[in-house]
Amino acid sequence: MPTQTSDGTETWQGLHVTPLCEQDSSATPPGMDDGDWPVVTDPDRQLERTLRRVLQNLPGVTFESLVIRRVPSGVCLQGYAIIDDGDLDLGMIAQGIDGVGDVLDRVVAIRRTSLPPR
Repeated sequence: MPTQTSDGTETWQGLHVTPLCEQDSSATPPGMDDGDWPVVTDPDRQLERTLRRVLQNLPGVTFESLVIRRVPSGVCLQGYAIIDDGDLDLGMIAQGIDGVGDVLDRVVAIRRTSLPPR
């Protein structure tokens, strides 16, 4: 589960979790201040975003595509990843996040190999 440090940034298992986005004042409708903009917090979407940030910040993992969907018992992960460690279990990492529950891991993981010198 990501934790917040004293300066307000999030970390998970020692990794820095970057914020999703900064507020873009250029998108504020005329006549509204930035502070008037409603904040929508859907728990399912928030969980998907947190999980995406955690997975995309794993060292030795490069996602070519990643889709995260809520299913009745948890989440479903789909996509393609290039990984350095063949023993990496994305499902176990995802289950370490509060609220995830069961994980259907449908990510096709391709082990990164280094080519021998010519």
